[in-house]
Amino acid sequence: MKLAQVYILKCNDKSLYTGVTSNLEFRLADHQEGRFLGYTHMRRPVQLMWNTDMIDIQDAIMLERQIKRWGRKKKLSLINDDWQALHLLAECQNESHHGYLSLDSARDDHLDSIGDDHLNSIGDDHLNSIGDDHLDSIGDDHLDSIGDDHLNSIGDDEKK
Repeated sequence: MKLAQVYILKCNDKSLYTGVTSNLEFRLADHQEGRFLGYTHMRRPVQLMWNTDMIDIQDAIMLERQIKRWGRKKKLSLINDDWQALHLLAECQNESHHGYLSLDSARDDHLDSIGDDHLNSIGDDHLNSIGDDHLDSIGDDHLDSIGDDHLNSIGDDEKK
């Protein structure tokens, strides 16, 4: 089994660089001496801020990719072993996240953003083209799981 380490460097411009290597000592020397013409080349000197122990290379590659998608605050939380902040930063912060909005208000906001012109452009022909075969493929179990309360909330105008 091949092993590797994931590491985070702080560059001279205070930016953070995440990488993976099978030999951290040599890789750090490569970064410091400018042997890579990539991101760190013009941002030297670099400082090692965090690294994993040796782990399976496939796990290391997946972890590197994950960390590279993180924002600066989340990376700094990892570097500083601030697990509480890391946990909070891992939560979705979008306005539409379930922790911030109810499903009904998110649905209503989405429908409002579509606009009547777009909804009217769908037309009855498109809606009728769904066909009974498609509706039959849904199955009674799924329809039963919707519940009478939801079906009654549709309203008489929409049932027609």
